[in-house]
Amino acid sequence: TEPPEAQPPAPGTWGDHPSLPSQLDQALTELRQGGGMRTAIGMLDADPGNLLSAALARLGRAVQAAKPQ
Repeated sequence: TEPPEAQPPAPGTWGDHPSLPSQLDQALTELRQGGGMRTAIGMLDADPGNLLSAALARLGRAVQAAKPQ
C-alpha cells in the first residue's frame, strides 16, 4: 500500500514570508516615524480598491492645499 500523503510544511519553513501590512497601516507608520504627508498620501493612493484609503488621500490633499504657504 502507498504511504499516507505528507503534511504541508509549517508556515515559514521554506521561505514563506508574512504578508505586507495594508497601505493604510504603512501610511500611518510613515507618519508616526516622522515621514512626510505627501509620502503618506502617495501610499494611500496606491490602494485604489480601498475606499477609506482613497477618502483619506483626498482629505490629506485638501488639508495640504488649504495650508498657508
